[in-house]
Amino acid sequence: MKNTYFDDRAVGSNLFGFIDYARRTVVYKDDASFWKASEKFEGALPELAVECTALINRELSAILNNFEYHSPLWDAGQLIFALNANFALSLTLMVAEPKHIFNAVANSCYGVVGRNSINIRRYRLPSSIDRRVFDRSVTLVQYDDFPLIPGDVLRLNSGTDAVDWSLSDPVLMLRFTSASTEALQWGFDRQLKTAWSATAVDPESTQLVCLASYLGKEESVSSLEPLRGLSTHPQHHVRWAAIRAIASISGEAGIEQLRSARIDEHPHIRNAAISALAAIGAQ
Repeated sequence: MKNTYFDDRAVGSNLFGFIDYARRTVVYKDDASFWKASEKFEGALPELAVECTALINRELSAILNNFEYHSPLWDAGQLIFALNANFALSLTLMVAEPKHIFNAVANSCYGVVGRNSINIRRYRLPSSIDRRVFDRSVTLVQYDDFPLIPGDVLRLNSGTDAVDWSLSDPVLMLRFTSASTEALQWGFDRQLKTAWSATAVDPESTQLVCLASYLGKEESVSSLEPLRGLSTHPQHHVRWAAIRAIASISGEAGIEQLRSARIDEHPHIRNAAISALAAIGAQ
């Protein structure tokens, strides 16, 4: 991942100081080190909020002076102060309520840095489920409901926590997040609180699925060996895409892969492989 850092002490000495502290503290996918850094984030939020406003003012001035100005800090819907393999720090404006409820895929802290408040409803996924296996019967359990006012920080545990919110005016939030720890992000119906969808968190795995599908449709015999390698990918949806592509290219190779998939660690692949073999009369 490309490292991006806000590095302007003149405008944001506290932002720079917190980023530097997080760089020294947060260890890749280590919960304890992230939550240790989050304590400093929460304590420094009032000072960070002032510097966020100053930085927005600076960016607006730069745009007014040059309408072709483009800062490397800007991304879709957010201003990124730090982004690396271990953590991210960004500023975002919440302007609308969500259509669905999603679980957190990283440990996260959301601090309100503007003047407006936001109403939070926090939910928990059942501890008994395997979050790698999507199940439409899963229902969220609400465990608190509260207003998040300026200066407050919302904490979300990766995987197990999900959040819904309501607002009457836009809310400016400073977000401090760890590296993603989940393979899938679950979406839930906002009214019923039942599982609705699951999406791959890693964009690379989504690209691999698309590539496998393309190679299968092209019936590229030269791609059989790379696809066999892809059928051992850690993400189950990538493995299944590779198996399907192999079957599209070669019936014999496809049957071989389906037979191996009957003992895959993921139940969706096991069940799909058994069903596919039964449909063609193979064992």
